[in-house]
Amino acid sequence: MPRIMKQIAPTLLITLSLLTAVLSESPAFPAAPIAGATREATSALELSPVEDFRRVSWGASEAEVRQSETHPPVTREEGPLLLLAYSGRLLGRPCRIVYRFLDDRLAVGYYLLEGDGLPGDFLARFEGCRAELSRHYGPATRDQVLWREIAPNTPRLSLEEALWGGEAQCLAVWERPPTLMTLSLRSVDGPANLKLILLYESLLLGPVVEQAQKQARDASDSATMR
Repeated sequence: MPRIMKQIAPTLLITLSLLTAVLSESPAFPAAPIAGATREATSALELSPVEDFRRVSWGASEAEVRQSETHPPVTREEGPLLLLAYSGRLLGRPCRIVYRFLDDRLAVGYYLLEGDGLPGDFLARFEGCRAELSRHYGPATRDQVLWREIAPNTPRLSLEEALWGGEAQCLAVWERPPTLMTLSLRSVDGPANLKLILLYESLLLGPVVEQAQKQARDASDSATMR
């Protein structure tokens, strides 16, 4: 995780770590299309006051999630966290709708928007999504730009330049127990690779998920070193 300026609350550190892991582990879309999955899921942002993510609650099984969606998933991948992905739209653009399960219990869900666009385009999408979430859930608990630490006397980039180069990320957080929602705009895996992600995580299962991912990374590192 990049070093960032100022102190950050432990809960947000877990969220940032989870964001990094989720983005690094997400496969190219679609990685392994499932037969019959030719149509998009229902409209992306489903802001329900009852369900925790889309139409289901935390702890739901894979079968329950499949039943809640109107079309088959386009990707299913085994791993420390089972991944089930659907095709949808966010802000009028194609996106991924992804469910992650730990021991067949839904623990994390997110919308991921990527593709062509300049930093200004992505900023506009971030602001549009933030406005819609704020109308539904109220003001964000945390709304800020996180910058990488820079050497003294280094000229500060504009926000668009910093986003493009991976030197900054925009972040807005809504804490609505039992759910923590994080809207993030950042460049992943190098400059000019901006992604907008809206992450929903269970406040109860989120730390367990982060620990499971850490253990999987440690096991992978150990195997590589042998």
